[in-house]
Amino acid sequence: MMKQILILFLTIAACIFSTRGQSVLGIDFGSSYEHVKESLERRYGKYSVFDDNGNLKIYDCTIGDYYFKYADFGFQYGYNGAKFNSARFSHPFDVGQAKIAKTVRDNLFKTLRAKYEKEYIEEFVNEDGFKCYKFGLNPVEPDLVLGIISLYKGESKGGKVYLYLDLEYLPIHYYHKSSDF
Repeated sequence: MMKQILILFLTIAACIFSTRGQSVLGIDFGSSYEHVKESLERRYGKYSVFDDNGNLKIYDCTIGDYYFKYADFGFQYGYNGAKFNSARFSHPFDVGQAKIAKTVRDNLFKTLRAKYEKEYIEEFVNEDGFKCYKFGLNPVEPDLVLGIISLYKGESKGGKVYLYLDLEYLPIHYYHKSSDF
């Protein structure tokens, strides 16, 4: 019994410490909702951060030198509160601006490649025929990718078709999925 408790403790500690260093805008994954909200408000202003059904949204933001029209910060809710577990930065380009969108995508990839090339990098082509990139490894589930840079066609809420450039940090599951209910 003592051996099982020790193994459980070591597994939990490994999960906690393995997520250290994975951050977005200097905010560590696994941070509380309140901490993320305060950090975003300090950076972008109190009236620029919006609650969106338990997640956070900001408009007109930058990450590094890259401008995005909006960003979503996702949280996983569990027995120990909300933990920051995903982020998506998105920017629409007019369809006629494909060359500009591709240049921004490739420059963004060059920036992230410097950080993640020793860990994991993969290039692929999506169903719209655009080159996209996967990067990093999920610190809790190392067989999963950490993030994706994608360029794709999509329709806005107003019905107009745009090219969307997304930088997405995929969900890191801190709570076992069966603990949701």
